[in-house]
Amino acid sequence: MGNGNYEKDIRDFLGAWSDYLQRRGINDGQGYWTQLMREVSIIFQEVTSTITQRSGENASICGSIYTGAQPNMSTCKSRCHEIANLMLYIKGYSYSKGTWTTRRADHTRRAPFTEYLRCTLGTEVLLQLYGQTSDHREIIEKVEQHMRNTDAPGHTHYAPGVCEGRDYGEVIFGVGGIGPGLQQRINEWQQGLPGGKTRSTHGTGQQCAWAHREREDSEQKCNEQSVQTPQDSELMRSIKYWAHTTMFRRVTPVLDDMQKEEASKKKCELEKKIKEGVQKVKEKVNPKRVKPAPAKPAPPPVDGGKKPVKPVAPQPASTAVATTDGKPTTTGPGATTTTSVGGGGKTGKAGGATPGGGKEKAPKATTATEDNCAWRSVMDTGHSGLHVKGIYSSEQLQALKTVLQEFSDYMDKNKEHMDTWGTNCENYGWDDFPQQHGHTIGQRVADVVRCRLMTLALFFANQHGHDGNSGKAQNTDDDKLYERFRCELANVFGYMLKTMYCKKQGTWKRGVEYAWKTVQQMGKDEKTGAVTISGPVMEGRCTECGYDIEKRGVRVVDGAMVNLLIHEGNLMGRIGQLENSTDCSEKWEEYKSGPGRTDGDGNVDWQKIPEVTTTETEIIEKTKEAVTQIATEIDTEIAKNKALITTDAVAVAAATSVDYGSNNSIGSGSGSGDDECGP
Repeated sequence: MGNGNYEKDIRDFLGAWSDYLQRRGINDGQGYWTQLMREVSIIFQEVTSTITQRSGENASICGSIYTGAQPNMSTCKSRCHEIANLMLYIKGYSYSKGTWTTRRADHTRRAPFTEYLRCTLGTEVLLQLYGQTSDHREIIEKVEQHMRNTDAPGHTHYAPGVCEGRDYGEVIFGVGGIGPGLQQRINEWQQGLPGGKTRSTHGTGQQCAWAHREREDSEQKCNEQSVQTPQDSELMRSIKYWAHTTMFRRVTPVLDDMQKEEASKKKCELEKKIKEGVQKVKEKVNPKRVKPAPAKPAPPPVDGGKKPVKPVAPQPASTAVATTDGKPTTTGPGATTTTSVGGGGKTGKAGGATPGGGKEKAPKATTATEDNCAWRSVMDTGHSGLHVKGIYSSEQLQALKTVLQEFSDYMDKNKEHMDTWGTNCENYGWDDFPQQHGHTIGQRVADVVRCRLMTLALFFANQHGHDGNSGKAQNTDDDKLYERFRCELANVFGYMLKTMYCKKQGTWKRGVEYAWKTVQQMGKDEKTGAVTISGPVMEGRCTECGYDIEKRGVRVVDGAMVNLLIHEGNLMGRIGQLENSTDCSEKWEEYKSGPGRTDGDGNVDWQKIPEVTTTETEIIEKTKEAVTQIATEIDTEIAKNKALITTDAVAVAAATSVDYGSNNSIGSGSGSGDDECGP
């Protein structure tokens, strides 16, 4: 084989691929396809978020290209912003705090495989969305030329993306034509080659407008007979040559499996997912115009609106067996003794409804009254929207910013303690359906993830006062403010775990309630019930109802906190990206019983179940990203010296809520059959 930069690029790519497979424990094509589907979902979410940015480096790029003399300049400049965003993303940049920064701190080291995925899929989106009309192609060429012309005064130097000039898509995805090199396509356009065919903007009458498309690419069927990996290209010959050396032997079985005939179905599934991802991005930047539906008449009041509304009974669940109390023990931060917590291993009598689905009756719901009201979700569309206003002074905003950053740091720093503090999440039976006697089983892997993460969040909320230290806390108004923010933040975090992580789980989404129950029990004497560990959660000031709430039947969540996390920080969207990171429907008992997942004593070996720990780490990372974004928004509000006012809960992530009277807050979350909150 030849030498030079080309061969070095191939070796760098294979080295990154080999590292990726090793870190994720992938040994064959099946495991690779499964992980790749997850990565594609995450990356398209990143692309969707990236493409809509309107400030930073792209502003100067497009400002120099469109000076005001061009026809329909606003439309062309808007397209330019989107294209520049994508091209910066392809080159390895991410947008944060108003600026574009490189994702790779050290360019002397080999790029990770995920950068090849980002570069390749980002190029595919760019070409599919903007490579179809001559107007948009012209913008791509101008932006590409601007980024390449780094010697011109005022031009920033941009390192090329790892896939630029290489068609790695045929290797990564097993099919040709996905993410071909941008420069290759530009050359085809300029030379009038088949790849350069364009659509017109007929019917629009505007330069840079979107072309009419008679059929979306995502609707076109994949032909399994036509998705065989190209074998004769120069790139594939080089890949196969180096892959069969000892240096990259981990890649060999995966590459061989990808070339087998039975892999065609997987390739079609992946091709479909990529097309759907491209289409979703397009709908974000060019939404379809739809005629609004006529407004529905308001429902008649119940007895003049004076009688309370009866909550809808929970949906029935499938098989489950209740278990008797066991005696697992655990300790948390600040604990001086160990204490037993509900959830054992012996099989007992049936416990009513369970998370699995259909044969048992659901937990019995109670009638809603002024002091006993179901914990309704802000996503519950069965009730009218509530305009919620939460007004903060500049000092309170600064305190909120501090608490948010402390939460981000705490979750990241203490994730190593999750195995110890969250031990009870591994219990065989959970008593998280309070209307029942005994414990229910059938927890899913996603339920355990929620429980472990929520346990960590509750230990954060259990910190005392301003400094999180019981010795310094004096129960001042300032201490109470910080405790309230921590409590509300933990509640909102739990709500987002419940609604967005594995939101299509299809069974009771458990874990958040059980975390509350077990953490509260850790702080009590097993026999007397006396509080043995201090803190807002252990002492009952911070509950699922909120902070220091007298009406224990009413859920109180700070509206501004919800708006910041849902709307400004997009934490719901970030967590929603991870929906397929684990098998949401797999039962925990079956999962942890897999080969090599326990130690010699039958306990879970967390080092051997990377799917769970990786998901937990990813959620914590997404939380950190959201907090960083929120900090910018808070700084803006402080600078303006204005109050922070939340938006209509219906407009924020399609959320709705129930007006529970005089509380200046919104309802949040939904329990596993729990119609009351608090102890």
